[in-house]
Amino acid sequence: MTSRGGPVSSHSRIGWRPPWWLLAAELALLALVAALMLGAGEPPPPYARGAWGGWAVEGCRDTRTRVLLRDAEPGSVLWREGRQCEPAHGRWVDAWTGQVLRDPSGLDVDHHVPLAEAHRSGGGHWPDARRRAYANDLAYRGHLRVLGASTNRSKGDRGPQHWRPPKRQTWCAYAEQWAAVKFVWDLRSTEPERLAVREMLKTCGDPDARTLLDPAPTPAP
Repeated sequence: MTSRGGPVSSHSRIGWRPPWWLLAAELALLALVAALMLGAGEPPPPYARGAWGGWAVEGCRDTRTRVLLRDAEPGSVLWREGRQCEPAHGRWVDAWTGQVLRDPSGLDVDHHVPLAEAHRSGGGHWPDARRRAYANDLAYRGHLRVLGASTNRSKGDRGPQHWRPPKRQTWCAYAEQWAAVKFVWDLRSTEPERLAVREMLKTCGDPDARTLLDPAPTPAP
């Protein structure tokens, strides 16, 4: 874990004992989760996707295209009509399922903390410029990512208390990045949300570690 706005990377290992510096990083993550603002705050106005603006355009590439290019396997992107503006083919991996994807039309660029969740958590009171900046933030790699359309539809605008990646090995990275986005953008959290993040972080050293999010074990007959 680095300072605000810096990268947060997964360090899950199976059967691996973390060194002291990584244990210190885990404590720093728990401190970050503890620092998340709690409470509903002032009720926001009704959510409207249009209030957050569309993808920002730079040259002939919008934010979606820039994320597709960033997250593609190096050298895999073929461009439509010969211009390097819109990818026609490539190789991407869905971060939460591991599914390999090649057709950009079947991909979504997902806001890790969804716009509707950001709206509910304090962003509904932001000025237009701040909302547009959030919707297009490329400074932190965990803010926007490529997902398969089906994964993104399944996730919707739900937080970790209601939706978690089907690939358990990614829970650590998911929780780290959720906490980082909420902290950097001064977004509020609920107690169930913070509990879910804290429990998911238990899998950072061992993806099979039991958490309070897991179903109760079936009693032996």
